[in-house]
Amino acid sequence: MERLYHRNGIISRAKKYFWPYIELLTRPSGHKLFMLLLAALSMQMVTSVQHIWKWFLRGMSKVSLNAYYYLLTYTEMPIEKFAAVTVRKAVGLIGETEAKLPVLLLLDDTLQAKFGTHFECYSTMHDHARHKGSEYLKGHCFVALTICVPVAIGNTIKYLNVPVRFRMRGTDENRLVMASEMITEAMKELKDVPMVVLLCDSWYPKV
Repeated sequence: MERLYHRNGIISRAKKYFWPYIELLTRPSGHKLFMLLLAALSMQMVTSVQHIWKWFLRGMSKVSLNAYYYLLTYTEMPIEKFAAVTVRKAVGLIGETEAKLPVLLLLDDTLQAKFGTHFECYSTMHDHARHKGSEYLKGHCFVALTICVPVAIGNTIKYLNVPVRFRMRGTDENRLVMASEMITEAMKELKDVPMVVLLCDSWYPKV
């Protein structure tokens, strides 16, 4: 794989771009993480780790399928540091002209129904978006944070949405606390931004 970095300029540039994430892990774990990212970019559709290993990863390196499972299951991923890198990269896209515009933080929760009971963090939750049938849903709750930065595209300025965090709520966790922690961590990287606006729906102040 190291030889491929030198032969293929695109892969080499991709590794350079993802290096701030890779260097947060040990060398073996960082290598496997980059291979997963490269597979996701190349295939543009990820149905499972087994799927991308069978059709992409197996032909690119000698790393076994179980090694990728181990990486995602047992390796201590510094998620907060990954999120900080993402925020810095997003802010780095803002040019001098767009710097006077506000940066947006979008906070939202998502409920995912599960048709079974043998799932971690499975619970019964109130779904405020339902207007027909039962107002309760059995499944998982996720809290997501996205940063939107103004970028120049041609002669216009548009906001680019960059996902920062996506966390599944544990049975003993509160969405408000989770959201507050995400915002606090993101704001550490936005302290030099002149204006940051937080956007959220009605569930945030009421939780």
